[in-house]
Amino acid sequence: MIARAIDSLKQVKLAMTNICFLFMLTNLLSTPVIAAQIVPQPPAPANPALADMQDIIAPEAISTFPSAPGYYLSTILILILIAAVISTLINRRRRLAPLKHGIVHIGQLDSTASINDISSLIKRVLLSYLPRETVAPLSGEKWLHFLRAQLSQKQSANFDINRFIELLGQGYQRASLPQNDIEQLKQLSCQWLTLAIPAISKNGYANSAPQDAAKNQGHTREAEKC
Repeated sequence: MIARAIDSLKQVKLAMTNICFLFMLTNLLSTPVIAAQIVPQPPAPANPALADMQDIIAPEAISTFPSAPGYYLSTILILILIAAVISTLINRRRRLAPLKHGIVHIGQLDSTASINDISSLIKRVLLSYLPRETVAPLSGEKWLHFLRAQLSQKQSANFDINRFIELLGQGYQRASLPQNDIEQLKQLSCQWLTLAIPAISKNGYANSAPQDAAKNQGHTREAEKC
């Protein structure tokens, strides 16, 4: 009986607790909610030191191409100068091409070459720069005198012109030269062409290089043998 009474009291206590919780919840839901009023704050006073300041202006983008006209003028002048130098080098190379081919031919002569072979090659080079009627008829003493006259006194001082003329002149005497003299004549012939042709080429470039000489283009390094 006592146990039942205790259980009844516990159930009554739990029921009372639930009733109190429901009552408090009902009062809470029925109470009006007062919204909090946001009071606007007055603006902060402006700093007098910042009143005269302007907005930051971003600088303009720097152009890749300079706007100064002097730059373009200098560029044009440099390009013209480069083109003139290239054109001069090309023309000089073309003008002296027969000379290089002639030196290559003389350097390629073997020990069986004759004086007339060397003399013919010299004349062939000259025909590339001078009119045929001026060079082709020359022979004997006139040919030797012509060769001597093409060098100035300064050039003759640095070149054994007498030995050169002496060796060439023996070809008209039908005298055969030893191999050493032929080699010396080849060297002197290359030296004479190197000294005389540049000055002759400035006065005129009449003919083109001989056809057979063109086959040896690209072998000018063999001229060093002379």
